[in-house]
Amino acid sequence: MEFSVQRTRYFKKYLVTILLLAAIWLILSALAAYADEKDVNVAVDGSYNKIHITSDRLILNRNDNYSEFLGNVRATQGETIITSDSLKIYYSKGINSKEISGNEEGAIKKIYASGNVQIIMDDKKTSSQQAVYTSKNKVLVLSGGESKIISGDNSVTAEKITLYREDGHIVIEGGKKKRVEAILSPEKEIK
Repeated sequence: MEFSVQRTRYFKKYLVTILLLAAIWLILSALAAYADEKDVNVAVDGSYNKIHITSDRLILNRNDNYSEFLGNVRATQGETIITSDSLKIYYSKGINSKEISGNEEGAIKKIYASGNVQIIMDDKKTSSQQAVYTSKNKVLVLSGGESKIISGDNSVTAEKITLYREDGHIVIEGGKKKRVEAILSPEKEIK
């Protein structure tokens, strides 16, 4: 009788493991389908490459249309690299398999990174406590503490930095805690 009870417990654990693996496979399949959509693959730098994200934990919220990556987050797309403590991706539609097929459905609407945010893109390196990228208008806003952009030997530090990817201009704002500070290196004379 004892052997039968142990066998039943083992079978239940085995079945739960199989169901859990199947659920993970479905979630990864849904995310992979998103990565195959052109609209989803638009990087902060405007390129259309697949997004590769690693983290300690992932939370999918179908009702509120977002995925949240937590702990040691690293996201890469083409030449763009984002590292942070947390990365939330908001979708314009839900993450249901029925909604993946359309062009606009499932497209990334906004990316929100927080905690020790560093972004490497183009010839720039940024650091801040928060970064928000809005796909519709292609605007990246860095804020919190001392936000900084480094390009070559030049750097700018401020409370808030807004990069307009569409036309390339940058707005740098000081605040009560931090004024705008720029370190500019004159170009070397060519002999």
